[in-house]
Amino acid sequence: MTYARAHDPARLQNRRRRRQMVVLAVIAVVFPATALSAWNVLRDGENAGGAPPTAEQSAAPDGASQSPAPSSTSDLTWVDHQGTPLPASAAAGPASQDGPLDVGYADTDLGAVLAAVHISYAAGPSAGSTTFRAALENQVTGPAQQALSVAVEKDYAEARVAVDLRDGQPLPPGDATLLGYTVEQLPQGNRHVQLVLTSAAADGSPQVFSVDVVMIRQDDDWCLLAPSAGTWNSIVTQLPDVPMDLTRFDPAQPPTGGGD
Repeated sequence: MTYARAHDPARLQNRRRRRQMVVLAVIAVVFPATALSAWNVLRDGENAGGAPPTAEQSAAPDGASQSPAPSSTSDLTWVDHQGTPLPASAAAGPASQDGPLDVGYADTDLGAVLAAVHISYAAGPSAGSTTFRAALENQVTGPAQQALSVAVEKDYAEARVAVDLRDGQPLPPGDATLLGYTVEQLPQGNRHVQLVLTSAAADGSPQVFSVDVVMIRQDDDWCLLAPSAGTWNSIVTQLPDVPMDLTRFDPAQPPTGGGD
């Protein structure tokens, strides 16, 4: 009977799980990593947040020091990427586009930060396969690059099916807000960048996350070092509070959901 089918426990459980997957898929606003961390909680039943970054990803070698907190430049603006606002600067970049990718970042702390934001977005499921395949090939480097590509393809396939999208389409924007960053100097002019953002939990309470990446300067631009574990989730950490030494983006991120 129709009534019996509508109230079948297995069908109701599947519907609830589908709604959960839709919510997790649209969390990804600035970074795919935030949504994937939550996705893994649903899939694996683990604690929120990924494992802390490995030493090779986030710890500066002996002799490296924390950069003085850089001020956001007065020319900072927010550029809409399919409903997702990303910060940009005339002085620090991105300076141009190469196909679907933003390129051309200054060899400065802020240039590394803006490259980290744009590449983290472009090389993750949120941007859609047309963009993330190009970003993973051209803007991500290191021995774990191939493993990351495989993981992103898998996560994108699962997420787009959950929200009924065709291959290539970006995932819908969610509610995360990019707050700011810290920068650490590494040898050979490279940088460790910590990006901090907030996103609402299922009950509406705010959560703070950090995404730790290493930016490599090569071919006169920034590339992102693929996380050694081969997943975005491995470099996401849930924080108890917003870090005190955070340099905030100024102006702050506008509301999400705009159009190109």
